[in-house]
Amino acid sequence: MRSESLKTFGRLALPVLFAVFLFEGMSVLSGFFAGEPNVPLPWSWYTLLQQGFSGAVGLALLCLGLGYLFFCGVIKAGVWRWGAFCGLGLILLSILGLWIGGLIFKVWTDFEVVPLPWQLLTLIELLPAHSSLSVKLFTSLGMGIFTVLSLILFHTLKKKSAGQTILGDAHFASAPEIQKAGFFNEEGIIVGKSW
Repeated sequence: MRSESLKTFGRLALPVLFAVFLFEGMSVLSGFFAGEPNVPLPWSWYTLLQQGFSGAVGLALLCLGLGYLFFCGVIKAGVWRWGAFCGLGLILLSILGLWIGGLIFKVWTDFEVVPLPWQLLTLIELLPAHSSLSVKLFTSLGMGIFTVLSLILFHTLKKKSAGQTILGDAHFASAPEIQKAGFFNEEGIIVGKSW
């Protein structure tokens, strides 16, 4: 009887704990992105939203959502895990592109510091819409993202143009190749049978 009540309590407490951690995570990340380090309460993200920090709260929600999707993808096996790591790689490459764009913006405008990717949203909100500084900011961010995309394209084309060698092109199967072969089905791989 006691274990049954613990299971019921666990089923009821888990969504409540998840919601508290979600709101607390949103408050901490929103405060970090907005430059307000002392955000101790789970509903502080709502206060920041009322104060006009919608970009910081939105970025915090995006980060938590992507983190949740990555966590769910890692827990599952096969193609889901592969997709989670590909998504994480894309996020890291996007951050790198934004950082390179911030560096270009610093050099181009003699800005005092290199704006970090999460500070760019605040900078975009502070700049007037059609000023020359905002045009330079968006141009430099585009150049940073274009730099990362061109490096990815160069790496992909270099890998594809390697061609076959005398010894062939043997490689370990990737997750999409394994999926296409049908090894992630319910049966899996039959190694042997006993009669």
